[in-house]
Amino acid sequence: MADNTDEEHVDHPANTQPENLSEKIIPVNDTETITQNQETENMEIHHHPDLHHKPKKWKEYLLEFLMIFLAVTLGFFAENFREHTVNKEKEKHYVEMLAADLVKDTIHTNSIIDKQLLLLDKMANTLKINSDSISEPLKQRLFYSNFVYYYSWVPIFLRNESTITQLKSAGGFNVISKPFLIDSIGSLDNSYDVIKYNNEWYIKSCESVINVADQFIIVHKMPAEFADTAFASPPQGIKLFSNHDTRLSAQLYNKIKIEQSMLDLIVTLERRYKAKAGSILELLKKEYRLE
Repeated sequence: MADNTDEEHVDHPANTQPENLSEKIIPVNDTETITQNQETENMEIHHHPDLHHKPKKWKEYLLEFLMIFLAVTLGFFAENFREHTVNKEKEKHYVEMLAADLVKDTIHTNSIIDKQLLLLDKMANTLKINSDSISEPLKQRLFYSNFVYYYSWVPIFLRNESTITQLKSAGGFNVISKPFLIDSIGSLDNSYDVIKYNNEWYIKSCESVINVADQFIIVHKMPAEFADTAFASPPQGIKLFSNHDTRLSAQLYNKIKIEQSMLDLIVTLERRYKAKAGSILELLKKEYRLE
């Protein structure tokens, strides 16, 4: 029995432990990683399209070029059209202003020439009197009644230059589309420059006459305007000449002749200017349909 007892073994579940426990335990983090990898493997795989494009056909390149060319060309023409429209408006504005100035110049020129012709007539009347007979009271009164007008007045023509100045300074001539008009304006401008130049000499000749006359002629009162006829017959009993100096009288006559020549030249120049201005005005009315 003892032997049997010695041979019997109680079969208990073996509570065995691995020799190296740490080698067999899988960390939690690794477990999660494995799980994610498995899920990724199980996910549906999406195939991306082939990114390598096939070469375009030459027709496609040609079409793109034509579209770009068309866009640039249309933009160019649109900008040109806009600029052309703006320039046309500026041109019409300048032309209308110029026409208005020419009308004013024509009226003003007629008025000035009428006054200048009156003075030329007065000068001619004084020069008809013999300088040697200027000592006579009757001759003095006749001389004085004519002389006092061109002694008092120096009428000169000044044109309206606002539009011309703008055309020159603001590049306005660039918007004038008609070359003949530019040439005509330039010619008119030159004519006025000649008038201005001779006006300076005319004024100097007037000053010379006044300087000599002041030495022996007594001017009591100057006419307020050209229409004033009160001086056509000076009052009786007033002294008109302080003395009679034949040398001064001869000198005065020479100065009057110079003034007369200058004024006669200016009248001729002003008439030419008026004729040119009238021609340009007619051209403007015709070409730009001005009223």
